[in-house]
Amino acid sequence: MAVTLHRYKVGNSELTIAGIAEDADDDAFDPNFFDEGYSLAAQTAYSVWEGAAFLLAFLQRSDEPCAVTLRVLLGAVLPSRPHQLTIGTNDAAQPVVQLLPPQRIVELGSGTGAAGLGLALLGCQVLLTDVAPVVESMRNNIASNAQPYPSPASPFGPLVSSVVADAPPATSWMPDARAVGAGWAAAQSLNWMFPLSAQRSPADPCAARVVLATETTWLRELVDPFVGMTAVLLASPLTSAVIHPDELPTTTAGTVQTDEHAIFAHLRAHPWLKWALWVYKERGTATSDTFTTFAGVTATFASAGCRVYTVYREASSEDPGQDVRINVVVSASACGDVVVAGAC
Repeated sequence: MAVTLHRYKVGNSELTIAGIAEDADDDAFDPNFFDEGYSLAAQTAYSVWEGAAFLLAFLQRSDEPCAVTLRVLLGAVLPSRPHQLTIGTNDAAQPVVQLLPPQRIVELGSGTGAAGLGLALLGCQVLLTDVAPVVESMRNNIASNAQPYPSPASPFGPLVSSVVADAPPATSWMPDARAVGAGWAAAQSLNWMFPLSAQRSPADPCAARVVLATETTWLRELVDPFVGMTAVLLASPLTSAVIHPDELPTTTAGTVQTDEHAIFAHLRAHPWLKWALWVYKERGTATSDTFTTFAGVTATFASAGCRVYTVYREASSEDPGQDVRINVVVSASACGDVVVAGAC
């Protein structure tokens, strides 16, 4: 199968992703076709979807408050830009600043790994996951980008500023992690069709605070297993046993007065709360038997005890009439009634 290289500017680096050539012969034999756990849906894992590229570009914007907030919540570091967020003003009208360290992220349905590797370049610790036949491709893309660039000065010590290729981070939860830019990345299989309990090694996906997914729910047959796996990960406990003190946020004193989205304020105030960053582009209609709708997927999330908050949407550059949505998903039981407003 023909291979093409996709290149994206991320921070001071160029992210290089190998995938199937977009003009490849449809009749070419797929060597993974008969592998256990593989499917026709899994074949799309070798393409870079619009949602992944959109997210990487969006997170680097400085003109969009939502992008700035998400970047800080993820602990993503942009060179020459402060690794902090002015979250409002205190009673004395002085700015209240919050610093968040690089977050632990597990990406579901990573495919080529473009989105997760982009976040690793910006300092995050990212575990790429997909069905077993795709893992080798993800590891190859990790290897291709395992050339760390000098990261900016960081208040979080070795988690960001001491980057050494092929050495595990100081608070390692990914035994096979490799340094990628200012962060770390590893890859392993995670099949949504099987119980998570049997798939928690060598790295434990439950040790991540953030679940990342871009365009993973385009087929109806994928919705139930994806939502089920996401709900299990969000419900799994995140305690001090897996979080290093340097991975907690620091905030200047003061009563915050801010107009940001309620879910962002809630996530900042509750560093133990897990959340998912889910990018979605609608392809179906209410009568479609194959493709999904946003309303349909959010209804499945609600049935699984999760709330979905759309924090940004923009017209698709590839599919006229469709929007790319950036969503935050949380477990309803973990939020109570604090952030009911704004849920889809």
